[in-house]
Amino acid sequence: MTTPSVDLSSFNFDKEFLLRAHKLGISTIEDIMNVNLLTLRQNENFTYHWYFELLQFLERQGLIDQFVRKQL
Repeated sequence: MTTPSVDLSSFNFDKEFLLRAHKLGISTIEDIMNVNLLTLRQNENFTYHWYFELLQFLERQGLIDQFVRKQL
């Protein structure tokens, strides 16, 4: 499990993913886990391609189940 306060820039993301995350107000694991998905999807910077990359990351970190539970 990853420490919630770890900045996303310390992971192997491309610059575009990190820039979009920043525009969406997401810079740490904790930000991801606490995000309001409805609000996130309404942001003009949200794309499903970006979201799919985010979900893949959460899966690799073992956090996908926790994220999904928080969104229900």
